[in-house]
Amino acid sequence: MTIEKIVGKNIEKHFKTSGLSITEFGKRIDTPNTTYVRKMFLGEVSIGIGKLHKVASTLEVTVLDLVEGS
Repeated sequence: MTIEKIVGKNIEKHFKTSGLSITEFGKRIDTPNTTYVRKMFLGEVSIGIGKLHKVASTLEVTVLDLVEGS
């Protein structure tokens, strides 16, 4: 499994417990395109470190939580 897929699964897992809608989540991480967010969950896009920090902050987890298992 690629690191993108592992990170994507971890993001999706934490997203599901966040209570945010996919639209609200996208806006908070400066990615209003929900298609991109869905591709992020599937591990189909590479996420830069800056975006990864925004995702972690929005989901109230650490970056380490998102890369766990890679």
